Amino acid sequence: MGLFFSEVVGALIQLLIFSLLPFLLWAILARTHTSFRSWIGLHAPARISAPLVAWSFLIVVATFALGVGIQWLLAGAPVAASKFAGLGYAALPAILVFAVFGTAFGEEIFFRGFLLKRFQTLMTFQRANVLQGVLFGLIHGIMFFTMLPFFSTLLIVVFTGAIGWSLGMVNERLAGGSILPSWFIHASANLLAGLAMAFELFTVTPAA
Repeated sequence: MGLFFSEVVGALIQLLIFSLLPFLLWAILARTHTSFRSWIGLHAPARISAPLVAWSFLIVVATFALGVGIQWLLAGAPVAASKFAGLGYAALPAILVFAVFGTAFGEEIFFRGFLLKRFQTLMTFQRANVLQGVLFGLIHGIMFFTMLPFFSTLLIVVFTGAIGWSLGMVNERLAGGSILPSWFIHASANLLAGLAMAFELFTVTPAA
């Protein structure tokens, strides 16, 4: 149970970190005319359409498939789900917390609910979405700059940036500004990654 409680504590800390700035700015700028949930898009999608479901499924599959490819290229490098490696069913409660709340919820609030929506007040949606995608990629790649070769780090930045851009498109163009679809996609991809690690579904070996 130690891993489970560790994930719960970690999830709460990450949620606080990612939500603090958005909450403070909402309290200063928008509290009198809208709720925090509406301000960040924490509401149901305008409608659940076939394109929304299809694109959500494709992004989950693409994220997981490309993640496996990156693991192959970066054999031996630790990733967020590495802590579940080989633990099997015992890791399931911790994996659920990790997948749904560990990073997915906080990151969707900050990047798609806060940054993207605020950027859209300053520029076109296309530019705003590219910008939040780039920042999303850089944040995920920065920890590897001193650990991995430049190409490997660039691959992580490009990969996660493209995913961030796709999540923004789904939310704003197919879900009426709701961040629930991107939260679901993000959590689903994390869940698959955690399960793959826990049950050792893939054996990663060096590419060369």
